[in-house]
Amino acid sequence: MASNTAPENVSVAARRSNNSDVNNLKPVEPDAIEVTKPVEAESPAQKQKLRLWMMRAGTYIRRVTIILREKGIIDEFDIIWVQPGVTGMRDPEGKPKGQIPILELRRPSADGTIPGQYLFHSTGILHYIEQRWPDRDPTHSETQALNHHALVSDRMTFADEAILLVSLYSYNASKFFHLRPQDPAMARIYWKRAHETFCTLESMADPDGPYLVPGSGHRPTMVDCAVFANIQNFRAIYDTDILPGHPRLQKMYTAFEKRPSAEYNEILPEGWYEQTRTMNPKGSDIEWQKFEIPVETEDKPHAETHVMKAPY
Repeated sequence: MASNTAPENVSVAARRSNNSDVNNLKPVEPDAIEVTKPVEAESPAQKQKLRLWMMRAGTYIRRVTIILREKGIIDEFDIIWVQPGVTGMRDPEGKPKGQIPILELRRPSADGTIPGQYLFHSTGILHYIEQRWPDRDPTHSETQALNHHALVSDRMTFADEAILLVSLYSYNASKFFHLRPQDPAMARIYWKRAHETFCTLESMADPDGPYLVPGSGHRPTMVDCAVFANIQNFRAIYDTDILPGHPRLQKMYTAFEKRPSAEYNEILPEGWYEQTRTMNPKGSDIEWQKFEIPVETEDKPHAETHVMKAPY
């Protein structure tokens, strides 16, 4: 009687075939069996660090430095320091064209057929870092975490706008940028608009915790890193204080400056401070105030002045 039991090394497909006599099948030679080896994990020595081109100082560079320290991931990056020169940056070999900071997501192939992938904007770098190394509150549900992420992204747009306006003020006021066209009248406008936008950011800030985004508690976000870096950098480089008139920013700054990530010991090349700190007009000499708009009420038909944070 024919046996219904197939040899152990006969394939499953052969066993299931109705047209094959399993007794006539030849055993498969061991060398003919394809074995899939498990993928070995990359060793630390094989793993390439992400290359990050940076400078020692600067508003947009400081925010990246601070968030790397805040998350404790600075060793995950191969930081390449770009040295400033009298006429521009002294680009090291391999640096892509563009302003720093620059984060390399993918290295170009050795033969040049596959280009590298880069992030050229500090805010994009902050978002990448936040997504790859999230600092999620363990008490948050999925919905709460999603909402908080949305709040961070939203507030970051206001922070970036205010910081850009501060930068435009410095470009038009600081002697350091005297080789480009400057307009003191525009400097005043940019300074006022920056403060108005900071007022808007303050009006949306967490009323309880020291940090700006609601629901953050005692955990700073990229918004705090960016705003703190801007205030700190302007004090150190331009000898100009953004905080007067902003009690909510002052509260955040006071809490943040005590953190190890906020340590500042960067020094510009000799002779630069004389230029950077010569401001025309000086921020402290520019009067600014919150927008005031006339509002009519039932008991007061004539326009009454109410304070509005900013026109958004």
